Amino acid sequence: LFDYDLALDLYYFTTLWKDRKRVLKKKELEIFTRDCGSKIDLLNLQWIYRAKKYYEMTAADIYSLLIPIHYKISTELIKELAEASNIEEFYAAVRRTSYTRHYDFEQNLTIEQMYSDCLYHLYTVDRRRNPYSIATVNTYLFLKEEELKKLTTALECIRYGLSPGETLAYVGGRTQ
Repeated sequence: LFDYDLALDLYYFTTLWKDRKRVLKKKELEIFTRDCGSKIDLLNLQWIYRAKKYYEMTAADIYSLLIPIHYKISTELIKELAEASNIEEFYAAVRRTSYTRHYDFEQNLTIEQMYSDCLYHLYTVDRRRNPYSIATVNTYLFLKEEELKKLTTALECIRYGLSPGETLAYVGGRTQ
C-alpha cells in the first residue's frame, strides 16, 4: 500500500504543479503557487524527518520518497537534509529554511504540528489578503483536511483505549 500511496502522491503533486499555469492566471496563479509550493516543501521536510527518525533510511531511499518539486527549499538544502547523519544535523539544516520564521524549535511540537502550523498561517494570511480569490477555497479545503485528520486520530485513540490526555496530545500535536 505504501508504494501505491507514494505513486499517487507523486502523480497528484506533479500534475497539479504542471497544470496550474494552464488553468490559473496572474494573482490566482501566484497565490496557488505559494500555497501548493509551500505544502510540497513542508511535506518533503516531514517525509525526510520520518525517514531519518523512524526508519533510518539511506539518503538514496529518501530521495525516492520526495516530491521532485522545490519551491523555497533549494536542491542543495534538500540534499543536505536527506544526507544529515542525525536528527540534530537535520534540525540545523531546517533552521536555514524560510519556514522556520513560523516555527519555534524550543516548543514541544511534533513535525506534523509544524507542518500544520506553517500551512495554517500561510492559508489564513492569504485568505485575509485576498478574500475573493482561490485563497478562500484553498483555506477551506485545508481546514477540512485538518478536521478530518483530527477526527480520524480521535477515533483511532478511542479504538486503542488511550487516555483523554494522550488523545489530546495526538489530536493537538502537543505532547504532555
